[in-house]
Amino acid sequence: MDRVLEDQCHSIFIYQVRIKKIMQNDIEILQFFPKSICSIMLPEMVSDFWQKEISNIKFYKDVGDDNPHWKSAINTIEDYPEMKELFLTVVGDCLKQLGYDQKIIMTTSWLTAVEPNANPNPKPHHHTNSWYSGVYYFQNECSDLVFTNYNRREIEVTPTRSTIHNSIECSISPQKHQFIMFPSYMFHKISENTSNETRHSLAFNIMPTGIVGEGDSMFVYR
Repeated sequence: MDRVLEDQCHSIFIYQVRIKKIMQNDIEILQFFPKSICSIMLPEMVSDFWQKEISNIKFYKDVGDDNPHWKSAINTIEDYPEMKELFLTVVGDCLKQLGYDQKIIMTTSWLTAVEPNANPNPKPHHHTNSWYSGVYYFQNECSDLVFTNYNRREIEVTPTRSTIHNSIECSISPQKHQFIMFPSYMFHKISENTSNETRHSLAFNIMPTGIVGEGDSMFVYR
């Protein structure tokens, strides 16, 4: 009887091990309502243009602001209609990949300058009065773009390893020629500029134009 019981226990143990392996291999994580970020590498000519043009751009800081983060005029790209059209085309293509066929306008645009070995954004921020935001990198030295998730869970359990499913922060290490587009409500910041050169990038905000919504939620953006 003891021998039979021992064999049964051993069989149950082997069965549990096999089930565990099968389950680990077959577990599928379904992602509902993801935050989608678009990324595309643009032609080298775009980077070449901005690298040459950056010396002609005037940068400003708010009075009394000791943040080492400088900005150009708030509608800089209006002076470069061909570039504006190019980026609107790229944004339109990204939106189509996300399932939108919507007319858009570029509401604001600016170039940034972050001093060497400086941390420009210690706190995350987001862009209000905007649908999507875009940033283009045209230098070899690019600080990380860090996104912060403020949708905290009611029960906070420390994970044994960080994944996209449990992380509070996720970073992108941009490459030269890379364009990134993200929903404007996403909180983000620029990481420290650890290089010995001033870091530049081009940023802008996008809004829909024309009719959006349906029924009593319909609105016409001019």
